[in-house]
Amino acid sequence: MKHLKALLILLIPTMAFAGLPDVPLNAKSVIPLLIEYGKPIWPDADFALLAAEMHKETCITEKHPFCFSPTAHLKTAREEGGGLGQFTRTAKMDVVAELRAQFPQYLANWDWDRDFLNVKYQIQAMVLKQYYNWSRITDAKTEIDRKAFMLLAYNAGGGRVISDRRVCRATPECDSDVWIGNVENTSMLKSVAKAQGYGETFYQITRRYVREILLTLRPRYEAYLGTLEKK
Repeated sequence: MKHLKALLILLIPTMAFAGLPDVPLNAKSVIPLLIEYGKPIWPDADFALLAAEMHKETCITEKHPFCFSPTAHLKTAREEGGGLGQFTRTAKMDVVAELRAQFPQYLANWDWDRDFLNVKYQIQAMVLKQYYNWSRITDAKTEIDRKAFMLLAYNAGGGRVISDRRVCRATPECDSDVWIGNVENTSMLKSVAKAQGYGETFYQITRRYVREILLTLRPRYEAYLGTLEKK
């Protein structure tokens, strides 16, 4: 009986803690900054979704030092990306330069060499880019569909959203205003071979990106933000 009581004493705190939403350690310091720097740009943003996207962009594993770190850096033969939003550059493209030119009121002093690790700039850039994508998508069937298209635009570009929805419109019984079961299944990328350095096709990459953020990671961060609001 004594052993049973001792076991229960040990298990009760563990069971109680298991019921609480948890997130990677670095996320606990970055999420308040995401809200602080993001709200002036996009007051009614879905910050749980944006936090989930940061998770997807940076967390190779949840205990990896890059997880929710402004120093996160990933490189393949095709491109390199860095920071909380994995802003990319290739021989032909520089997302940081594009965002600086598009939003000089916020990012005029931000570039790869001078101040790339500035957390405020990284967060503002991600929120600005997603707010821009969100503002351009006005004809989705539901808010969930709109969020899915927004995520696709961040991962693969606004042109990919337009192209994939066009393929859907040309596909029998496919609703181009709906993501799940419709646009998610239609893309010219389906015929493209695996991307060098990734081990998957770009079709697989983009679909997994949207699905994991929207359906798996976002609910977790929504629960975590809910606990913060109650404190």
